[in-house]
This record gives sequence, C-alpha cells and structure tokens, in this order.
Amino acid sequence: MQRPSARRQITADLDNTRAVAATLAGDERLEVPETFAELSGPTLLVMAKLDGVPVAAAAGLLDTFTRAERDELAGEILGSVLRQIMVTGVFHADLHPGNLLVRPDRTVGLLDFGSVGRLDRPARSALGLLLFSIDREDPIAATGALVELLGRPEALEQRALERSIGELMVRYRGGAGSGGSAGMFGALFKLVLTHGFAVPPQVAAAFRAIGAVEGTLTLLSPGFDLLAGARSGGGEVLHAVARPENVRQALEGQLAGLLPVLQRLPQRIGKIAEDLEQGRFTVRVRPLADRRDRDFVTDTAHQVMATVLAAAATIGAIMLLTAGTGPMLTPSLRLYEFLGYALLFVGFVLGLRVLVRIFFRLPGKLDR
Repeated sequence: MQRPSARRQITADLDNTRAVAATLAGDERLEVPETFAELSGPTLLVMAKLDGVPVAAAAGLLDTFTRAERDELAGEILGSVLRQIMVTGVFHADLHPGNLLVRPDRTVGLLDFGSVGRLDRPARSALGLLLFSIDREDPIAATGALVELLGRPEALEQRALERSIGELMVRYRGGAGSGGSAGMFGALFKLVLTHGFAVPPQVAAAFRAIGAVEGTLTLLSPGFDLLAGARSGGGEVLHAVARPENVRQALEGQLAGLLPVLQRLPQRIGKIAEDLEQGRFTVRVRPLADRRDRDFVTDTAHQVMATVLAAAATIGAIMLLTAGTGPMLTPSLRLYEFLGYALLFVGFVLGLRVLVRIFFRLPGKLDR
C-alpha cells in the first residue's frame, strides 16, 4: 500500500521542479530537467537525464575552464539565485555542491527540488533592500529592512541593533572575517535571533539559500565573494526590482488595498467632526497596555512590599527584644527574645534583598 506522505512528496517535487523551471525560462546557462507527469506515478517522478558532474566532484572538469570562465559561471549562478529570490519569489533553497551539475558545454544543471522557497512581494522587496544596504554599508537602512522583513519585536532596542549591524559590516567588509560573506550572513542570522526577531520559515530558507550557494560558488571559483559578485553579476537584479513598471505595479496594488479605507474616510472624518461639535468625542487610553510598563509597576510594587515587610519585622523584633517579659524557654532565654531574634533575621534578609535588587540590577532588565 502506498503511503499518502510519499504521494504528496512526489506531487510537491513535481510542482517545485516546474516552478523553478519557469523562473529560469530564457536562461541559457542554467537548466532544470524536464518532467513527465504522464509517466510519473504516486511514488515515482520521471524526468529527463542531465549529463554532467556534481560540483563537489568536478575538480577535473573545472580545471579545463579558464579563470574568467569560472568567475563568469559563478556570477551567472549567483545572479540567477538573486533573481529567483527577489524578482520571481520562487527559489531553490538547497543549492549545495551535490545539487549543481557542471556540464562540458559550460552550462549548469539544477537537481533535487524537494526544498523550494516562496516569498511574497513585500518580503522580496525588504530582502532586496537589506542586500542593497549591506552592499552600501548602510546599517540604518539595513535595520529598517530587517524590521520590515521580520516585523518589530516588542522590546527591540533599534539603536543597539544598528550598531551591531554596522560592526558586522565592517568586520566582513570585502569578504574578510571568518567564513567570508557567507559567514556574515550566518552572523547576521544569529544577530536577529539575539535581538528577539522571529524568523518566518520562508525567510529563513532565503537566508539558507544565500549561504549555501556561496559554498558552492567557492568550489566553482575559489576566492569568489558573494557581495562582490552581487555587485557585478547580480546588479541587474536590483535594477529589475526598481524598474518603473514594477514600482508602478506595486503602488497600484497597495492603492487597490487602500481603496476601501479611502472610500470610508470622508464618513469617518464627518463622524469625528459631528462628535466634536456635539461634545460626544472621547478618547480611550489603556494604561499599562505595554508589557514593559506592567513589569515596571509589578517590580516597583514588589520592592515597596519587601521594604514595608522588612521595616515591620525590624520594628517588631526591637519591641520583642526590649520587652523583658514573657515565659522562659531556657534558663537564659525568654520566648519573646527568641521571637525577636527570628523577626530580626527576617527583617535583615528582606532588607538585604531590597538593597541587592537596587544596587545590582542590570540596566534595562527586570529581576526574575
């Protein structure tokens, strides 16, 4: 009996292969094997055979290429990946050296379409702006692109993020630093997680695709730098994103989404004006709606309660210790004295806790 999961995987692979092939229509250097749906089955995908050698084992074949040919081929692959991610939104997310075939005619074949990412238009625009900002070493624009791409975390410290991204750009400038520009994207991914961003799976796939393809490109052309290659071989991608017709289409789409709001806007303005005239206009404010405000109030209340309890325990202890009366627990210790010492210890611990929280609290953090 055939498993439903296997049938779904074959269907997904077929759809993914055809989707990536559509993004490469007209590309003379990259090829996707043709699929035959009529010959395929629920657990079998039939496709045309591509001759070639995987990049991981193509050292001998690549030695027959000139340095210029290897650089040109690496730039073509990078440009194709960037076009897939930022223009079409459908991209191969796992271009490791085993999934690229180098062919004797200086073309490349793509294999294994089990991992294909898809990005919507806003995500593509934000990711393109992020790459452009990294290329220009503009941490402010890069931070804005990250916020647009991933959403703003509730407790984001934007200036600190800008400084961290700026330091990252300087460290990996020109492909320097551990791991080259692929190392920079890995470090950038860790940085966004450190600052509380939640990375959607498809955006993570785009980051993974960019990092994986550079490892493949360095085998094709040793010393190849992703950012430098993006400036030369992938520069037209940014121009394609910013072409007037594409910008016009994006603006028309946004305007179409705003039309219902714009149609109701005069009525809402008229309602506000009428309420102001009749004295019915009110504004509702939710105090302590922000979690940080609630945490601050809660922490302050805890501090006040601990201080009051410490003071009460200390005063009670002094009263019991100076009473001089009460039953004897031992020949030299009265019950009230024992209770006084116990309360004095409680007051000391509470007071010490208050002092520790005041003098040793980390800036910007609440004690847990």
